[in-house]
Amino acid sequence: MNYILTPIIAIICAVIGLLLFKKLRILDKPGNDLKNTRKPVPTIQGIFVYLGFFAIIAILFPQYLDNNLFLGLLFGSLPIVIVELIEELSYIDIIKINIHPLIRLCAHIL
Repeated sequence: MNYILTPIIAIICAVIGLLLFKKLRILDKPGNDLKNTRKPVPTIQGIFVYLGFFAIIAILFPQYLDNNLFLGLLFGSLPIVIVELIEELSYIDIIKINIHPLIRLCAHIL
C-alpha cells in the first residue's frame, strides 16, 4: 500500500507547488542565454520536494518521527533549504538579500 501512496503524495505536493507558484507569480522568466525555457517556470520547486519527503514520512511512517536519524535529516537539511530559498527569492527580485558564498558553504557543510 505504501508503494502506491508514496508517489501519489509526491505528485500532489509537486502539483500544489506548481499551482501556488503560478498564482504567486514566483517564476523564472525566459530570455537569458543560459536558459533554454520558452515560458516562465517555477524556480524553487525544491522546497516542495523537501516538504513532500517529510510529509510522506509523517503520513506513511509516523513511527519514525521520534527517530534521531529522521530528526537529524530534518534539521540538518533545513539550513540548506533556507539558504537556497533566500537565494532563489533574491534572484527573481522578490526579496533583496545577498548571501555571501561563505555562508552558503557553511550551510552545506553543517
